[in-house]
Amino acid sequence: MNEKLLSDLRTGTDSQRRAAAYRLGKSGAPDLVPRLIDAYNDRDPVVRRNVLESLRSIGTDDAMRFIESTEAERQQIFDHVQQTGSVPEAEQLASLPIAEPSPEAVEHFESAMEVLSGAGEDELTDALKLDVASELALAIHRANAPFPRAHALLAMLLNELGDDARAGRHASIALDQDQNEFRAQLVKLDVDLKGVRFVSLRPRHFIALDDTLEGVYFGSIAKSIRSLVVAGHAGITQTGFRSEINRLISIFKNQCKAGVEVGEYLYMADVLIDLGDFARELPFSSGYLDLYAAVANTPVDEINLSDREEEVSAVHRKAKGRSLLFRR
Repeated sequence: MNEKLLSDLRTGTDSQRRAAAYRLGKSGAPDLVPRLIDAYNDRDPVVRRNVLESLRSIGTDDAMRFIESTEAERQQIFDHVQQTGSVPEAEQLASLPIAEPSPEAVEHFESAMEVLSGAGEDELTDALKLDVASELALAIHRANAPFPRAHALLAMLLNELGDDARAGRHASIALDQDQNEFRAQLVKLDVDLKGVRFVSLRPRHFIALDDTLEGVYFGSIAKSIRSLVVAGHAGITQTGFRSEINRLISIFKNQCKAGVEVGEYLYMADVLIDLGDFARELPFSSGYLDLYAAVANTPVDEINLSDREEEVSAVHRKAKGRSLLFRR
């Protein structure tokens, strides 16, 4: 079992490496410590976070010394920032360990996921959304560390409950903690587009890919945009709309470059195309062409397409076709 996980940790997809880094700690085997320490060089911050959690679970002297050294390094850099106001280079920040939410926070987070997974296929009721939002609020309160996914999910729930002010605030926090949090940016755009709801929370879109904290995709599929009326969209300026759209496109490109999971890629691509269809009907927007072009032209070389090449090809054709159909 450990050999399979070690293989996944070395050469697996993002999801497989995250799961392996998390599950290896459950074995408690001291001989895994050197392999886990090596895996801390992984480009993915979630893998690094799970490596630290596994090392803490194993708890040998070597494991604890390594954890202490990474925490000391992070503290030195943060102290330097506070004293000088000088921000480290992006590469240095990317290499830092991410402080982990507390076990209590994780427990509340998982409780929220359990409620969602038991909700069935029908759209969530407001009462159920409020229950889940309450668990997430507790998770954030007790995290003692950045928790962008919890903030992003809470933003989506608050958005659905019509609390735009709090939804926007939590979306902004999620993006401050993880600038590539796609769903938080989608909520932020939705809040700016006064009164329009792109997201429709359904339990089937909360897909647990593995047992890691980050192995849960907080997803939603855009509603049929064509059924929305244009009235009431004047709450956001053309410049503001284009800025938020460009940020969403940038997140999409960054995720593709980082080798996002193919299912997540397809979700984001579909959202961008649906959003392009919506933006095409706005009286002041030409940004829909950028949305279509992002899907049609962004390379997918870093993504493990597995057996879903045809789906990826289909979404490319759809985006390219719209680009040609509606070009000026």
